[in-house]
Amino acid sequence: MRFLLERIKEKRWMQIVIGIQILLFVFVLVYLFRPKLTFRFPGSAISVPEWSSYAGNAHPAKQDSLEIAVSEPDEEDIVGELPIILPRRGGAYHIKVFYEQTGRTNPSFDDAQCYLDIYGADSHFLFDQQKLYDNASVSEGIVWALPFPQEIDAHFYLINKGAGDIVIRSVEVEESTLFCFGLIVLYLSFCVTFWVVIWLVQRSSSKEQMVLLALAAILFVCSYPLFSKGTYDTKDLLFHLKRIGNLSQAISHGDWHAWYEMNVANGYGYVEQIFYPQFLIHIPAILYLLDIPLYVSYKIYLLILNLLTVGVSYWSFRRIFQSRAYGVLSTALYSLATYRFLNLFGMNALGELAAKIFLPLLCYGLWKVFKEEKPSTKLQDYVPLMISGIGLVFSHVLTCEFLLLYVPLFLLMNWRRCISVGSIKCLIQSVFVVFMCGFGFIIP
Repeated sequence: MRFLLERIKEKRWMQIVIGIQILLFVFVLVYLFRPKLTFRFPGSAISVPEWSSYAGNAHPAKQDSLEIAVSEPDEEDIVGELPIILPRRGGAYHIKVFYEQTGRTNPSFDDAQCYLDIYGADSHFLFDQQKLYDNASVSEGIVWALPFPQEIDAHFYLINKGAGDIVIRSVEVEESTLFCFGLIVLYLSFCVTFWVVIWLVQRSSSKEQMVLLALAAILFVCSYPLFSKGTYDTKDLLFHLKRIGNLSQAISHGDWHAWYEMNVANGYGYVEQIFYPQFLIHIPAILYLLDIPLYVSYKIYLLILNLLTVGVSYWSFRRIFQSRAYGVLSTALYSLATYRFLNLFGMNALGELAAKIFLPLLCYGLWKVFKEEKPSTKLQDYVPLMISGIGLVFSHVLTCEFLLLYVPLFLLMNWRRCISVGSIKCLIQSVFVVFMCGFGFIIP
């Protein structure tokens, strides 16, 4: 740290960068403490468009509510419309719909039969369909609006696709304060990362700087699609986005494990997290909890997975081969492998991607213990094995099952080096540490 401060005193460009970062931070703080907007509308404020197939089925109800009776619905159509004028400054807005649904003739256990959508300046909105689950009375969602030269005319549409009575009691739209804190967290994270990189470059020799440049190039190549707009849509993507969103909601209620997910199966819930590790997805869940858009949180998480994969791979392979060049080459082959790219952008397999962080560390741990004529009998030499084992347990169950075949096979092939009281004792202790750290997931 002292080294970096001395460099900042000497380098003019570093002082300019710090000045720019401070000005941007002040701007974000001003943005944070601005007055917040709140809109509250009774159900009667929702109008049913004349051209809607439900136009004749809607009528005012008690307490300024809107009741819509649908006996024989046509194909999916608009039930009601609510225009809202959002300020040009943009931001994030929480939406709450208070409602009641009765008389469903064919209730679904797969998905909601009514949802909220938004239309208007489409290129300036980010909004996912907000489900009104049959097994709930309050629907919560969020819409992000980009800054606009003028006020944004947004139209919220209530869309129905099932039979039954729908009573809309009220709709609340409130500007998010957490979104500003989320921007601060992201901004400070970027600043810290920037200065860590500068510190590494300044402290490194010319050869080490070339290695850092090569690793940065590898990271850029495997992360380049993440900097484009949107993301690749796959079957697993929706599953993992739901996991992240449900975990974020559980954390907001103080539940950091979220064994039971409420907002799946049309509001009836399920216990996916008992069967699927969730430790690392706390990162995007916390970002989403700060009202950072879900797909942005997801892409930041993929970027972090790529960064960890490149860093752990080089650290492991560099020690196995005792060579910087072979370490960089092995990292490139591993990080840019076709199957890993398929996990990233073809299948969105978050579990496998997280597990791939720890596989090079597992290889290094086995190499470190059994590289000599006699296996190590010092427990500290088994630390890489323990860390990789814990990481794999909390990343992907199927990868652990594969390794339950591979690791014993490796030990059997090297049985001459494994058979000693000290090495067997250390292996048992390592397995015990991994089991106890993962006990809460292995035996929930």
